[in-house]
Amino acid sequence: MDCHSYSSELVIDLDAIRANYRSIQRHVAASDCAAVVKADAYGLGAPDVAKALYNEGCRIFFVAQLCEAMEVHGSLPTNASIIILNGLDPGSENICADSGFVPVLNSESQVQHWRSLARARNTALPAALQVDTGMSRLGLSALQLQALAEDASLFDDVQLRLIMTHLACADDPGSPVNARQLREFHDLARLLPTVPRSIANSCAIGLSSDYHLEISRAGIGLYGLPPPNPCPKISPVIKLTVRVLQIRELKWDRASATASPIRRRICVVWQHWRSGTVMAGRAA
Repeated sequence: MDCHSYSSELVIDLDAIRANYRSIQRHVAASDCAAVVKADAYGLGAPDVAKALYNEGCRIFFVAQLCEAMEVHGSLPTNASIIILNGLDPGSENICADSGFVPVLNSESQVQHWRSLARARNTALPAALQVDTGMSRLGLSALQLQALAEDASLFDDVQLRLIMTHLACADDPGSPVNARQLREFHDLARLLPTVPRSIANSCAIGLSSDYHLEISRAGIGLYGLPPPNPCPKISPVIKLTVRVLQIRELKWDRASATASPIRRRICVVWQHWRSGTVMAGRAA
């Protein structure tokens, strides 16, 4: 018995991921295109994906957590920036600073902890700020950001690399919420006029160039799922091949006695929930 035979094969096409990056970077033009490699690059292998995208010219990488930053750290040269979207849990500031990661500061407590470490080390530490403009998930309030901007000592403690927000309805191009959030973000970003801005994720990249700003964050679009908005060409990046066990011809009667019998040709494949397949679909 061949113990190394497999019933299916999933091929991840790194060249296609690189091609999608090139396509998105051309679309956002003057904006720097960052890559979101959180959740193990959406399950495709963050270290390999990050290395491929670095070789394509990407220099900014977003992850969700510190452990994800550690996972891709060894695959990237030191001139790549790794930004942690969720910020930091208390007690993890030292390892973040030692590794050169850039936390997104989403709350007053995260800001205070990061500034305290900077003062203890007598050096300004890199960070990004997120402000909530309507997503109601993570981010400082407008009043909290204003108080920070008025603090003359802020830049003594923090090297601000980015100010960002997240659109709540980017997957709906016609939603008036998008334009409202963009206007509010512009108003808030003026409090920190020298800091690069970012509002566009993959869906928002397909909106007008008004949303691209200095840095765009390409996530699911890199991995083959095109957004609902007009966007650059996005190619599939995975191919699943599954062994067919049997092909059958089926015939059965409908519930109605007057209806014609249904005939179907089906194939039985060896791919099920125990092999990680999501059990969702629709009959033809």
